[in-house]
This record gives sequence, C-alpha cells and structure tokens, in this order.
Amino acid sequence: PEASGNVDIYAQVLTNLEIEAEPLNFGVLGISDKKSVESTDQGVGKFIVTGATNTNITLTIADANNPNNTFANGKIVAKLLRDGRVSTSDNDILNPNIYIYNNGTKISNTTFNIASSGSLHLAHSKEFKVGGDIETRAGQNTGNYKGAIKVTAKYDSWPAATPAK
Repeated sequence: PEASGNVDIYAQVLTNLEIEAEPLNFGVLGISDKKSVESTDQGVGKFIVTGATNTNITLTIADANNPNNTFANGKIVAKLLRDGRVSTSDNDILNPNIYIYNNGTKISNTTFNIASSGSLHLAHSKEFKVGGDIETRAGQNTGNYKGAIKVTAKYDSWPAATPAK
C-alpha cells in the first residue's frame, strides 16, 4: 500500500509600511474656552500610511504621555502638558478628545485596506485627518501645551512577523 498527501506552500509579498505625520494645532484658546477642529478646518493634523495594497492594515493609537489611553469608541483622550510645568495640577494639563477621520468621516474601526487595482507591487498611501475637541478650565494656566498620539500600523495578516523596515 501507498499513501500520499500534499503540503501546501504559502508566501506573502508585502511592501514596507511607513507613516508620515503632520501636527494637529488647536491654536490660541482663552480661559474657559472650547474649540473644535474638524477634518476640513485649519490646523487639522494628519497621518499618511503607505503600504501594500489589498492587505488589511491595523492601526494602534495610544497617547504618548499616557500609553494606557488608547483609541476606543471612536476617540482617544490625549494628555497635553504645559511647557515648563512644575506641578501636577489639572490646570497644567489639557485633555482633548481626538478623532481620526477617513474621507471626512470619523472612524471607529482601526482596520483598513489600501485598495488598488493597478501596480500591486508599488506601495500606495491612505491619508487620515486628525481633529478634536478641546476645553480649557477657569483656572487653566497660560502657556504652551504639547502632547502626541502614537500611531502604529501593522499588517493584519497571517504571518505574525512582517518584514521590518
């Protein structure tokens, strides 16, 4: 008797994954002030993901000053700290709600696909806008506030390890 079986063989070709970012700037705010920056407004931030087409890419978005704050339910709460602050007072911190926009629509799902029908061997790009709502307190300290969100993109496909840049 004789038995035979096929061993399936798989390979996946991916291009490098890259992110280019531009800052979100809320501009000048007064005391007890509110401001929103939408996807089409002046000062809107953005990031551009460049990678392989027709492959799912998952974004992980976390606050740079507080990595436990991550993107959930369509937003991330960022932590902006006043330059030169010495206290840990709330009046030295701003916590804007940050939203990510895809073609003018707020996203809640962080997995996307860069669709393309031609030149599959070339990397293609997808742009996301970054906006938000910010509010200052009655006792907010004057000064420059700064924070960041860290955006990580990863191919969401069967090899756990994707080629490193």
